[in-house]
Amino acid sequence: MRRPPEQWLWLHRRWKNGAMVASPWPPIP
Repeated sequence: MRRPPEQWLWLHRRWKNGAMVASPWPPIP
């Protein structure tokens, strides 16, 4: 099993928070 890329984790967290639309892409650390 490979670990998901950082973008996936960030995207998932944004999705769960429902703030993905208000977040820039690519994500800025």
